[in-house]
Amino acid sequence: MKNILITLFLSFAIFIGLNRPLAQTLEITGGILNIGVILTGQSSPDGAHSFDITGNGFNPFEILYVDSPNGLFTVSMSGTSGSYTTSEFFTADGSGVVSQTVYVKYSPVNAGAVMINLSIYEFQTFTFHEKPVQGIGKAPEILIEGRQVITSGWQEIIDDESNPTLLKGTDFGETAYTVDTTFRTYRITNNLPVGGLNGDLLIFEYSPAQKVEIAGSHADQFFVHQEPESSISTGYDTTLFAIGFAPTSYGLKTAIVTIQNNDPDENPFTFTIQGMGVIEPAAVPIARQPTHVDNNNFYANWKQGIGGSAQGYILDVGLDAQFTEFLPGYHSWDVGSLTSKNITGLEASVTYYYRVKAYKPGDTSAYSATVAVKTAPPVPTIMPPSIIDIDGFYANWTFVGEATGYRLDVNTSPDFNGFTVLHDKAVTNHYMYVENLTGGVTYYYRVRSYNGHSSENSGVTSAVTLPEKPLAIDASQVIDEGFTANWSFSNPVFVEGFLFDLSTDPSFGDFVPGYENRPVGPFLQEFVIGLDPGTTYYYRVRTRYANDTTDYSNTISVATTLFAPEVEVSIKVLLEGPFDNGQLSTWLNSGGYLPMDQPFDVIPWNYNGPEMVAGIPTGDITDWILVDLLTRDTEDTTVFHILGCKAAFLRNDGQIVNLSGNGNLFYKTVVSGDYYVCVHHRNHLPVISFEPLTDQGGVYTYDFSAVQTKTQEQFNGLKELVSGLWGMMAADGNGDAEINTKDINDCWYPALNNNGYFQGDFNMDGQVNTSDKANLWNLNVGKGISNTCYSIILQ
Repeated sequence: MKNILITLFLSFAIFIGLNRPLAQTLEITGGILNIGVILTGQSSPDGAHSFDITGNGFNPFEILYVDSPNGLFTVSMSGTSGSYTTSEFFTADGSGVVSQTVYVKYSPVNAGAVMINLSIYEFQTFTFHEKPVQGIGKAPEILIEGRQVITSGWQEIIDDESNPTLLKGTDFGETAYTVDTTFRTYRITNNLPVGGLNGDLLIFEYSPAQKVEIAGSHADQFFVHQEPESSISTGYDTTLFAIGFAPTSYGLKTAIVTIQNNDPDENPFTFTIQGMGVIEPAAVPIARQPTHVDNNNFYANWKQGIGGSAQGYILDVGLDAQFTEFLPGYHSWDVGSLTSKNITGLEASVTYYYRVKAYKPGDTSAYSATVAVKTAPPVPTIMPPSIIDIDGFYANWTFVGEATGYRLDVNTSPDFNGFTVLHDKAVTNHYMYVENLTGGVTYYYRVRSYNGHSSENSGVTSAVTLPEKPLAIDASQVIDEGFTANWSFSNPVFVEGFLFDLSTDPSFGDFVPGYENRPVGPFLQEFVIGLDPGTTYYYRVRTRYANDTTDYSNTISVATTLFAPEVEVSIKVLLEGPFDNGQLSTWLNSGGYLPMDQPFDVIPWNYNGPEMVAGIPTGDITDWILVDLLTRDTEDTTVFHILGCKAAFLRNDGQIVNLSGNGNLFYKTVVSGDYYVCVHHRNHLPVISFEPLTDQGGVYTYDFSAVQTKTQEQFNGLKELVSGLWGMMAADGNGDAEINTKDINDCWYPALNNNGYFQGDFNMDGQVNTSDKANLWNLNVGKGISNTCYSIILQ
């Protein structure tokens, strides 16, 4: 470039005439311009280093030229950023005076001192001048080392090294894929470079907070566990980084590690790493004891051992402990990932052996320990019962020679889901006397042989105990018009009930109307009402079974009193079904559907009271209602005793009134003290007073519509209809104190789309339709009193 410029300016000088006699002088600041020490890859500051050129006697605007022999040193006439090049020129002023400051920048690429001469050329006199400048470059030197384990010595890794070794830690060795991870640690040192001058080693990020880059086809099998520091000082300072190898499949995995830095001849620094993904050996399974062992099968069990997971298991079942013979079909049986398998088709009282081993692709474990299991003895043959009595019988079965004992089940249901008398009862003989039973009940039994394990069940046979007749005992709660008849029975839950007879004749030549073979129960009491004062009556009872009845019990006589005190009761209660705007509807009354006699003489109430009217007394009557007067047991507060029972009318304001339609109820009783009531309706859940009735001037009152919270907790028949008003819950169609599908199937569906007086008419509008189910039963289904801790018995 310089020669081209010389030729150009020489021609220009001849053109303007250089033969003019002038005397030129040119001075350059003396000495060497020393820029000092600069880090390789960097440059000296803008405008920091310069020298001056002065002179006169030049042609106006004469051109002078400054040239650098290489790019290590560049010059600028202004010293500003971006103005430095290897060749620059300047001019004299209009008077031929030269005054110029030349700025010099140094950009070393290697460590060490460098000196050059800048050329200053005068075109007017064709004279060259030189200005010596010098600088010293200092450079970092990156040294990367690796090792296999922490106790090994560091080994240098060469830039671009492509042959990984265990010694240098670039080979990660074998690692179980999807199970283990292998780590290698590497050291970076700022080593002394050629030339001896050392600067800070800088490690550059390739993405935010990431300085060690892993690339290549298997880069995803490796990861940076620890990043190095960004700046490593002089004086052989170091930093560490670590890489992990976590293979996800089998085979050799390779990747390239790249570290960008400011070492002038090793940037970027790269080396190859590799590792082998291998499988983890499958752990030896742990054999467990068998379960569900009977005479012809058992479950072999095991679990995964400690170590490598298994894809599946191989099961052997042998006929000897050495497995020289195998159960047919059970040799090297691949059972997949199961850890339990049912072994079938076995013989009774035979010892079998099983073992198991685990497998996964490329590996199979050793066998587990061997487990021995002896099957149960043969199944006994069930035999008919013998010596059957009222409360017991002998259960019999055949003798099994291999058995050490037997296991007996006795139940009231042939599927053994009924009442359990015996379950898995240990028996040493091939028979057992089953006692403490109830007369007239069918019992079923089955048996299993036993030798440490039970066989399968035998067949099932039954025994019907002899019928038991009840024992009549003295009456209680005797008043002028009735009494409570009582009797005892060992276990009434197993009978259908009892048949009750009442007569004024000790020979029962005739009967009180309604009391010949009257079904009762399975209760042990009957509340009798509507009798004559001062009259002697006789009662007896017998047991009623599904297909039979027993003989009569003994006879009990009882004389009604001539007089009995009366208790006046005032009760208020609301019903959910007909509830409307604070009152109860009277649709059944206005529709002419209300019966003239009380409707509670059917199951489940079985109330035999004589209440009947010639006509419904008033238009504000909603329906019939049944009210029990109760007293609470002094010892067991969960028990209530019935003192009396009456059918009455329920008025639309919730008041319970007598048959005149405008008066309280009166109960005759010989019991005084605190009274309670239980209220029943045809298709609403019953309710019971939690607190005693309040004595208000001799009238005992209770308002169910304004109950306290504990009342509802004690008895689940109440429901808040609107804020502050409670009522009996609707949709108990069959009166069994539970709202369930029976109410729909037995009461609602048979009367659907009919008008009249039906228990399936839950809203009591005289019509059985879908609104009864949708608006009431659907809301209350599942409610009832089954979880309520109380009981009501006759006094």
